Amino acid sequence: MKDQPAAQKPVSSEAPTLTQSVIVELSFGVIGLILVVVTGHSLSEAFRVEINPLVAGSFGILIGACLGSIFGLGVTRPPIADRVRPFLQRFTSAAPTPLNFAVIGLAAALGEETLFRAAIQPAAGIVVSSLLFMLAHSLIADFRHPTIGKAAYAVLAFTMGLLLGVMYDRLGIAASMGTHFAFDTAALQVIRPLLPTIVLATPGAG
Repeated sequence: MKDQPAAQKPVSSEAPTLTQSVIVELSFGVIGLILVVVTGHSLSEAFRVEINPLVAGSFGILIGACLGSIFGLGVTRPPIADRVRPFLQRFTSAAPTPLNFAVIGLAAALGEETLFRAAIQPAAGIVVSSLLFMLAHSLIADFRHPTIGKAAYAVLAFTMGLLLGVMYDRLGIAASMGTHFAFDTAALQVIRPLLPTIVLATPGAG
């Protein structure tokens, strides 16, 4: 409980703005598009649609919302919440509003799914793309100071990478993007009570 007062101190110099987070996430997508071209894959192949994209996306959103809510509820349990408050600072980007959560979730879905699923998975396979997905999220989590919680987060990232990879293979890019978007948005919304004292609220953050 001693960590809570420290976690409630302003951290405006450390937390990224909404704009910065969106730019970073969409940059993943730009890198992914470049990789698609470099590896010789066509955009239609990389962004293939196995079934109706509206149906696939809706199914993905349903799955992602359920999983994100379950994850969020787990994080907000008292024994875990006290430990993750400082850690969550790295994953929040603006005033904790549903709209900002949706913007962050959408940017992450577009950028990361373009890179890891559309660009990397067809060339390297689902396991490699999931490992790289896990590595990218582990870097964000700052594994220079490993903890059990961070290790659990890495396992979760790898598992989500596998799930998103299967969604991409079986249903197409709309399904994996929908799942990713809904998971991030729902998880942030559920853990919202943990965020107000550690996020950055700026005039340009929406």
